[in-house]
Amino acid sequence: MVLVDSSAWIESLRRQGDLRVKLAVEGLLEAYEAQWCSPVRLEVLGGARKEERARLGEHFSVIPYRPCREDDWDRAVALAWRRLRERV
Repeated sequence: MVLVDSSAWIESLRRQGDLRVKLAVEGLLEAYEAQWCSPVRLEVLGGARKEERARLGEHFSVIPYRPCREDDWDRAVALAWRRLRERV
């Protein structure tokens, strides 16, 4: 399973979104490998237009949900710091 980041969901939903991102997300969905979590739900649905909210809510209702635990956040911080070191 792959926890798809909100930036990938948002890009894949844009009409003029990056085709590579659209195909990657579509591939994960077709393979039943995409999953989401509460922060992603907040970022995607919180920024959605009123007319898109119901459709997106239905979309997320059939995708596996991953609860966020404290150790998930610890790993996320470690990954963020590692990416910062790689940029320098």
